[in-house]
Amino acid sequence: MKISTIHARINLMLLSIGLIFLALLVLLFFSTKHQEKLILKESQSQFQNEINSLVANKTEVIRQVAYDYTYWNEFADHIGVVDTAWYSNNITTILKSFRMDYVAVYDTVFNLTHEASISTVKSHSIITKETLNLLKEKRLMTFYQDTEDGIFEISAASAHYETDPTHLLTKPHGYLFVARVWNEGFLNRLSTLSGADVDLVKPNDVVEPPDTYMNTASINISDLNNHILAKVVFKRSSNLLKLYRQIAFFAFITLLFSIILTWLILNVTIRKWLTNPIKLVTKILKTEDINSVSELEKCPGEFKQIGKLFHDFVDQKTELRVAKEKAEESDLLKSAFLANMSHEIRTPMNGILGFVELLKQPILGGEDQLNYVNIIEESGKRMLNIINDIISISKVEAGQTEVFNSETNINDQIYYIYTFFKLEAKNKNIDLYYKNGLPDQESMIITDREKIYAIFTNLVKNAIKFTQRGFVELGYEKKGDFLEFYVRDTGIGIYADQQSIIFERFRQANDSLSREFEGAGLGLAISKAYVEMLGGKIWVESDYGKGSVFYFSIPYQRHLVDEIIPATSDSVESEILNISGLKVLVAEDDAVSNQLISTMISSFTREILKVKTGIDAVEACRNNPDIDLVLMDIQMPQMDGYEATRMIREFNKEVVIIAQTALGLKGERKRALEAGCTDYLAKPITYNDFSDLIRKYFNTQI
Repeated sequence: MKISTIHARINLMLLSIGLIFLALLVLLFFSTKHQEKLILKESQSQFQNEINSLVANKTEVIRQVAYDYTYWNEFADHIGVVDTAWYSNNITTILKSFRMDYVAVYDTVFNLTHEASISTVKSHSIITKETLNLLKEKRLMTFYQDTEDGIFEISAASAHYETDPTHLLTKPHGYLFVARVWNEGFLNRLSTLSGADVDLVKPNDVVEPPDTYMNTASINISDLNNHILAKVVFKRSSNLLKLYRQIAFFAFITLLFSIILTWLILNVTIRKWLTNPIKLVTKILKTEDINSVSELEKCPGEFKQIGKLFHDFVDQKTELRVAKEKAEESDLLKSAFLANMSHEIRTPMNGILGFVELLKQPILGGEDQLNYVNIIEESGKRMLNIINDIISISKVEAGQTEVFNSETNINDQIYYIYTFFKLEAKNKNIDLYYKNGLPDQESMIITDREKIYAIFTNLVKNAIKFTQRGFVELGYEKKGDFLEFYVRDTGIGIYADQQSIIFERFRQANDSLSREFEGAGLGLAISKAYVEMLGGKIWVESDYGKGSVFYFSIPYQRHLVDEIIPATSDSVESEILNISGLKVLVAEDDAVSNQLISTMISSFTREILKVKTGIDAVEACRNNPDIDLVLMDIQMPQMDGYEATRMIREFNKEVVIIAQTALGLKGERKRALEAGCTDYLAKPITYNDFSDLIRKYFNTQI
């Protein structure tokens, strides 16, 4: 019959393998049987030799006892002498010392001089005259004798002086008999030593041949006339034969299992290599199921490459779908962000523009005018805070925020925050407290002072904003290697399900359009980023309607100082600046900023030069070497402030150049100083900012 299908060929191969395994199994069976016979024969021989040696050793012990005691001058002298005490101390002790059962001493005329036995032996005068005559000739012998107490194994020797160790040169002085009974106790000791079961049987009893797993050995016990009195039979299990039989059984099972397993493996292999991959391909073509694609990639052979092609196709479609979803989500987030920023920027801008319009009224009174100016100032600060928060969170997300560690007095910072917000809290009828956790000598640490200030400012500002009555408390305490700060308030509190989102950007506990409190929702996100940059963590505990406690921790890296010099009560802001007669160059392309700066510094100057480009700034400095101060904008047409500063420094090393910019990006200050600027100011710039710098570099103050 012609075999044409792969399935039939595989079955034929399985059948061939099965026949080969069956032949091996039959061969193994007969080989095992032959090996069992050899092992049984060898095992029987070894066991018989072992038993012969064991019995011979036991016999040698009793023989040696009889010989040693008869080769002794004192014993030879006492034979025939009635000395019960001597016999008890020297001869009777043989019973206990060597575990014997019977001992007897006869003189040269065969009179019983001494006899002793253990309590279980009732026989007396068991030695016959025939035995004594035979011992007189042989001088040393061992034999067995049947008595009413059982079969005795007896060793006997003639007594001589120590000058006759062979017992052949002189006449005997007497005879010593030492015996033990082959009773149950002795047989048990033989069983323990041999590891076999021991039985004493009659001479005519048939000893059963050994079975498959049992070794048998026997010893004949004979009297002086070589009449067999009994047989001692030893039986011990043969584990080696049992092991061989088990091996044969397991070999058969293994071969049978191998045949079945081989068929199963081939069947599974065909399914894995052919049937299942084709099913997966069909399913993928119908459903584009990515899990099926992943399974196909795990298949062997060419199907793995097909799976990769399908994977690339499905990935492309998935990426397009995800990109579409992200674009839609981005549009939603963008719309939400723009709506929020539009509200937060337009609200203060509305106040600024509205009250500026009101200031134009000619009939406006002085008190109203001052009130409107204050409102404009507050609205400007609010809008500036929003812009600063946006810049800060953008720097954090862009990785442009660095940590600048320095010596910082935490107690001073706590007190500064307290004094900064004290008036704002008072205006809302809220009590403001602070608590220092360390004495001044231990409060000087190494950290980023500005980031600590920003974190506290955000937390305290929020606490005051959301508290209508009660108090706000800020402070800290040392816990292990960290300082744990807190800001506690009795405000409105936060729902438990909202506490996890308040540290996300642009999020507040209430995100609805009807929310009561303004804010961009960036302060806590910035604080969280700063705390993590400092190596700590931030969290909140709050009960709605009862208040909140915001915690944050930073590592306690202590800076040791001998003495903390308290700050004086006279602040820098209270000093009156009395400087005039400066010649100042203002390099600023924005007309409003130019006018603002010129107005702020007018009280310090005798002459103000104004330019709008970097090139004009260089020329002005070259033509006016007596300029005292240059206020250099960074972003200007034709030539930026950095390049202009570098060119000025080529011919004027002394003039004070202050960079002033609205960029506010990472590294701007460092970049300005590297370009040759004396110092750096970030817009918006206040009158106090100018006052501090002029006082710093022109060193005239009252």
